[in-house]
Amino acid sequence: MDLLNHLQDLSLPPLKPFLTVGLPVIFGTLLIRSRFPLDPAYHTEPAVSPRVTLTKEERDASPYPENFFEGGRYVETPYGTIRTYEFGNAEGPRILLIHGITSPSPCFHALAMELAPTHRILTLDLPGRGYSDAPIDLPYDDRFYTSIILNVLTSVGWVSSTNNDAKDPISVLGYSMGGPIATALVRFMPQLFTNPSTGTTGKLILVAPAGLLHRKSLSLFSRLAISSLLPVAAVTAIQRFFRLRYPQKVEESRLLHPRTLKEKQDAADAYREDEDKWWDIDAISYFQSLTHSGFARAFTSSYRHAPLFNQHDRLFRHPNIQNPKLKVLSIWGAEDAIVPLKSAEEMRECVPKAGVLVFEGAGHDVVRSRAREMTPVVKRFLDGEEVAGGEVEGARWME
Repeated sequence: MDLLNHLQDLSLPPLKPFLTVGLPVIFGTLLIRSRFPLDPAYHTEPAVSPRVTLTKEERDASPYPENFFEGGRYVETPYGTIRTYEFGNAEGPRILLIHGITSPSPCFHALAMELAPTHRILTLDLPGRGYSDAPIDLPYDDRFYTSIILNVLTSVGWVSSTNNDAKDPISVLGYSMGGPIATALVRFMPQLFTNPSTGTTGKLILVAPAGLLHRKSLSLFSRLAISSLLPVAAVTAIQRFFRLRYPQKVEESRLLHPRTLKEKQDAADAYREDEDKWWDIDAISYFQSLTHSGFARAFTSSYRHAPLFNQHDRLFRHPNIQNPKLKVLSIWGAEDAIVPLKSAEEMRECVPKAGVLVFEGAGHDVVRSRAREMTPVVKRFLDGEEVAGGEVEGARWME
C-alpha cells in the first residue's frame, strides 16, 4: 500500500480502477492469445479433410460422396491437398466454377449438369470445405485463394508455360464469396483469361457475388467477429460450440449415387420433375461442419480476410475488369437476404457494361434453385452472344 500511495502522490491517473479492472482484462487477453495465437511463428500442418478422418465407407455413405462429380482428383499444393473435379465435353470451351464461403462444389450440381454436354468444367472445394485441407497458419484472403486456384489450374493442365496460345481462354463463374475471388483472378492474373494469339478473352460470370457489401451495415457481433480483437481460433471455438447437429437420416437427404455423367444428367431431369429428389446442400453443409476439423477456422478467417466487403474500387472498378474486351454477366435473386439486391445496383454503378439479371422470388441459393432457367442465358453468354435484354423465364434485366 505504501507503493500505491506513493504512486498516487505523483499525480498519476487513479490506479485502483486500473488494478481491479484493467489488469484482469490485460492478463485475460494475454492468456487467450497465448492459447489461441493469431499468427503462429512456425509452419503448421493443415487441418485435414474427411478424406483422412473418415473411412471410404463413411465417405461413400455421406451426403457428399467423393465421386459426387466425375473426374475427381486430389491436387497437392503448398497449402495442403485440394479436391478438384474436371468433367464435361473434352472439346468444349473451358469454364472454372468457384463456390462460396460455406457450401462446397456440390452447390453447382444442377448448373454443371446442364453445362457439361457442351463445356469443359473445372471446379474445386476451396480450402477447409468439402474434401480439401485447411491451412491453420494463413489468412484466407484473396492472395491465398488466387494462389491455390493457380496451383490447381497448373496441375490439371489448364495453364502452362508452353501451350497457352493454342487453347481457348478460360471463363470463370464465381458464386457468393466465389464472385470476388473470380474477380480477383481476372484483376491480378488477366493473362489466364486471354489468348494473346487470337486476342479472345474469357467471360466473367458473377452469381450473387459478395464484395460489394458494406462493413458498416454489419451487426455488432459480426463486426466483432471480423475484427482483430478476438483471435480466429477463439471465434472458431465459439462456432463449434453452437454448431447444429448433422441430420441422421442421410439416405432421405440425397439421391443414390449416380456413377456416370448420363445418370447424373438423368438425376437433373428428375430434379426438375420433383424438387424433393435432389442433393440436399444443407445436409452437405452440416456434414462438412461436423467432419471437417478446419471448416470453422476457414469460415471465420474468410469472413475476416476474404474480399467480401468494400471492394468497389479495389476490384470491380479496376482497369482489368473495366477492359472492354472482358464481358461480364451478373445474376441475382430478388429476395437474397445475404447479398441483397442493393449490391446489384452497386454492381451496375461499378461495372456499367455488366448485364444484371434478377430472378424474381429467388434467394441467395439462386445458383441452385434457378439453374434450369439461368443455364440457357449462361450458355449464350459464354458463346459470345449479347444476352442483356433478352427474355428469361421468371427474371428481369436491371435497367
